[in-house]
Amino acid sequence: MDAAMVVEATGQHKYEDKGNMTKAEIDLTMKILTEAKKSGQFRRSGRTSTSPSPDGLRETIIQVDVVALR
Repeated sequence: MDAAMVVEATGQHKYEDKGNMTKAEIDLTMKILTEAKKSGQFRRSGRTSTSPSPDGLRETIIQVDVVALR
């Protein structure tokens, strides 16, 4: 349902009932999110704010409630 909310918020699709999506709506949602992943939208964030990143630098991870896809 969270993924559907992102898709709606970006204006890519309006769902009749996000809690009871059709197979076609699920497929569309996964297609949109897969394309976003391929374009670099998502990354692994399982580290704590004090853990080194893969390149050895330290970083701070900020979680936001609203996500906009490129």
